[in-house]
Amino acid sequence: DFTQLSDAEIRAYFRQASGETCGRFRADQLGRALQASAPASRWRTWLSALLAVGSLGQLAATRAAAQTAVRGTAGPLPAAASPAQVAATPASAGSTAASRSDIGPRPSGLRIVRGTVRDEATHDPLPGVTVLVKGTTLGISTGADGTFALAIPGEAPTVQLGFHYIGYNTVEQTITIADNTPLTVALNSDGMMLSGV
Repeated sequence: DFTQLSDAEIRAYFRQASGETCGRFRADQLGRALQASAPASRWRTWLSALLAVGSLGQLAATRAAAQTAVRGTAGPLPAAASPAQVAATPASAGSTAASRSDIGPRPSGLRIVRGTVRDEATHDPLPGVTVLVKGTTLGISTGADGTFALAIPGEAPTVQLGFHYIGYNTVEQTITIADNTPLTVALNSDGMMLSGV
């Protein structure tokens, strides 16, 4: 079957074949001389090589960046945040294994609110829930196990938190920060069903 071969491949086959040969050809391959492939021009070869080397460099840079450990914050810190406050922010929002030695000493005025967000009906943990301090851009997302640890700056005795998740009703809760009891927040399903298209 010669229908899938180029002219150069067919020429190479017949140069090596001895004796009679039988096979199928496409209509456009019949009634004409087989053309040898024109060698690629030198500038195209160099351009291809340059693009290949550039692509490899870009790929290596992407992989190197992907392997860099990133220590996250609990959202944007206020303008008055010092480097010590940034260093005191937990490394992983959903990590319950983070110990005090992992995050360093906590400066005064920065308190950590911890908790778990669950589905009200199934009691399953909800990963990716956005926990925001109301009226600010300070927030964090829950981890895979539904837990969060949010650093709250300032000395206010209470703070209002909003819990936002797609497909669930938003819950707002005012909490007393001095109480170090971990929060348990239950979100109920929105109940609105999307109609098919």
